[in-house]
Formats: sequence, structure tokens, C-alpha cells
Amino acid sequence: MQKLAIIFLSILLSLTLVGCQRDVTPPAVEYTFPLPNSQGVSLDSVITITFSEPMNQDTAEKLVQIQPLVAVNIDWQGNTMRLTPRHPLTPGTDYDIGFITPPTDRAGNKLPLFSFRFSTIAFTNSFNSIEGLSWLPDNRTILFIAERKGLPRLHLVDTVSGNVRELDVLPGHQLEATVNRQGTMVGYIGGTGEPVLHLHDLSTGKTTPVLLRINGDLPSFPQFSPDGKSLVLYGVIGRSDAHSDIYQSLWAYNLATQSATLISPTGGSVRFLGYSDDSSRVYFLHTFEQYIHSHNFRYDLWEAVVATGQQRQLSQGGLIHNFARASQDPTAQRFVYGTWEARDIDANIIAEPRNIYILQVEPFAQRALLTAGHNADPQFSPLGQQILLISDSGRKGPGQDLFVMDIEGRNMKQLTFSVHPKMFPRWSRDGRQIAFVEMHKESPVIFIMNANGADLRRVISSR
Repeated sequence: MQKLAIIFLSILLSLTLVGCQRDVTPPAVEYTFPLPNSQGVSLDSVITITFSEPMNQDTAEKLVQIQPLVAVNIDWQGNTMRLTPRHPLTPGTDYDIGFITPPTDRAGNKLPLFSFRFSTIAFTNSFNSIEGLSWLPDNRTILFIAERKGLPRLHLVDTVSGNVRELDVLPGHQLEATVNRQGTMVGYIGGTGEPVLHLHDLSTGKTTPVLLRINGDLPSFPQFSPDGKSLVLYGVIGRSDAHSDIYQSLWAYNLATQSATLISPTGGSVRFLGYSDDSSRVYFLHTFEQYIHSHNFRYDLWEAVVATGQQRQLSQGGLIHNFARASQDPTAQRFVYGTWEARDIDANIIAEPRNIYILQVEPFAQRALLTAGHNADPQFSPLGQQILLISDSGRKGPGQDLFVMDIEGRNMKQLTFSVHPKMFPRWSRDGRQIAFVEMHKESPVIFIMNANGADLRRVISSR
């Protein structure tokens, strides 16, 4: 009996000692992503730190630090802390990740001093010329035209990863690119001889040259319909002098039937505006009487049925003058456009951007939004509530910047602040970002920023 009691006490003492043992082993970091000293890290990376044991999560979240500062959302997967940046990281930047003071595991053991560094991808692509920015529906990819080996070529840039690739392998030049609303097809004018319309399928990578049969006219500036079933393009008859833009016709090309229909009056100059919401009609401007061959081009508004080419004049008297660059309101049948004034240099007409107007289709009406200073390339936001433009309004000193204003031409807000010339301001499809080209001496640079002007980021660097 006494022997059994001794055994029982021994077992009880052993259990007590085991129960009194506490965790005194400090936690360790077993893995990080990116790995320490990584180079060329993608701008959309999720930063992770994997610990050897469960941590005091609340404390770890409060103590973690990223330099330069990055706003992140934090969540956990087991012993892995995940830091998801709320905005893409900055290209070409060294980031240091560590803790203000060491966090602890659940037993209160401190993590030894820990930090690591990685570097994001640097956008080093550079081109002699850049033009024609177009966002794809993913709101992160931009189509643009850039010169390579002396020829303008189509390129895609991923604004998050920084990857740039040439889009089409066909030889020759590639100009005047347009992307359909669905983001499945690109139309452009190119080739090695006379210009030809090409259709490039983004999903298959296949390019198809299109024989338009439009009476020998050279095709120019294709634009897809909202439903993606047709496109409108100019037929340019002559390009021999400063007035070459007046020798034009407007055609609608049906992608299914592969047939083109003339939809503009003959003679004079035509300027395409846009489609109706159902893609059945198009709106365009046509020159008015004696103003065809002067420095003061004047136009009237016309409508045409895409299927038949039947035309209807919607304004009288050449009420629109020196038209340049229109943008369509996605929510209504109206357009915002810029005008220009002529400046003669060696008998050539040099267009100088001036005023901004808004045009309502039916009943026809237009009104001036801006008539002071130099203003150009107005663009409706995807919701039709704001207009983005290039302007020198309110600037002190030389240069033009990007501004937004409401559709009444009021409440202007300056988004950029530099003296460098700017071109091609374009909203992303969701309206959250803006892309534009800025000229640094002779070198173009693509920038993107948030729609409020914050988080300005260089995408394509200059030479």
C-alpha cells in the first residue's frame, strides 16, 4: 500500500512539473514574400511574413512598419501575416519592412530584431514618340502607339506590373488605334504600302487586313460602335497640302457582312462625333458652304443611319467652328469638344487650341464652357459628371496642366502641377484613374494618377 502511494505521488509530481513548464522559445520568421533583397518585384505584390508559431496578432499588426509608408490591409492565414497594399507600389523603389518594437508570440516571447528589403520593378522602357492612349476594360492595361526602329507600332503596358509588349507582329507602320468597348478587338491603320484597316483580335492574337472597297479613298481614324458590330472611319482623298483634312468622306463598316456604306454627304470636310446608344445611328459634322477652304472652318451637325447611310441635317448655318477633338457623354446624346484658332507659319495652318463647347444632339443646342486661355482635348468622365481637359486657366506662368470641371464649366480643379506639355488625357474605364503623356524636352513619358490627382506614377520613362 505504501509502495502504491509513492508511485501515485511520483506521477502527480511529474504531471505538476510538466504543467508548470512554460513556452520560453522566442518566435522566428520562417519565410517572407518578397524574399529579402528581391529585385524587380511586381507593383501589385502582397507582402507576407510567416512566423514559426502563433503570434499576438493585434500587437504585430500595430507594430509592423513599411518604409516608404504604404497604406495596407492586414489579414492572417495561420501563422502568416498578409499585408495587401491599397494602391500599387511605386516603381523603382526600395521598401524596408520591419517592426517598430519586437512583437511577441502568445506566450509573450519577443521576436528577435527583424527586417528585410526588396525593390520594385523599374519602368525603364522608353520611346521616341508616344500617342493615342486607350484604356482596356481591366483598368490596368493601356494601349498606345510608340515608335520602334523608325516605325510607329502598337504596344500594351500593364500599369501595375510595368510589363510592356509589342502588340502586333505584322510588318509596317501601325497608326490611329482604337479598342472596342468590350476590350476584345483593336482596329488600326497600317501596312507597308498604302494604308489599310487592320483588325487585331486580342484573345487570339490574330490580325486581319480589311479590304474596304471605298472608291480608292485612304482609310483613317477607325472608331468602334458601342455594340462592337461596326466601325466608322474616314476616307481621306488627299493629303498633299495644309488643307488635306478637308478631302474626306465618312464610312460605316459592318464587321459581320464585311461591307462599307457611305454615310456622309459628298464634298467638303467631315468630323465624326459618335454613335447613338443602340449603335444604329452616328453623329458627325460637315462643313458649311464657303467655309470649306478658309482658316475659319465651320460645320453643321448631321445624323446618319448606319445600315442604310440615310442622312439628316440637325443644325443650320455653320454654327460650329474650327472643331477639334470631341468626347461623347456616356449617359446622354451630347458631346464636348475643343476649338482652335489659325496661326500661319510659312503658309501652313497651325492650330492653336482655344475654347471648349458642349453640344446637345436633339434638339440641337450648344454652349460655351470655357472661352479664356488655351484649352484642349476635353474628355467626359465614364459617368458623365465631369470633364477632364488640358488648360492654362488659373496658372501662374507658362505651361498647361490637367484640370477637371463639371459639365457646366464650373468648379475647375487643377490635377497636375508642372510646366511640361501634356497630351492625350484619358479616363480609365471605371473613372478611378487618369493617364496622360507628358513631354520632357523631346522625350514622352506616360503618367497615371488617381482621378483626384493623387498618387502620380510614371509608367513609361523618357530617355
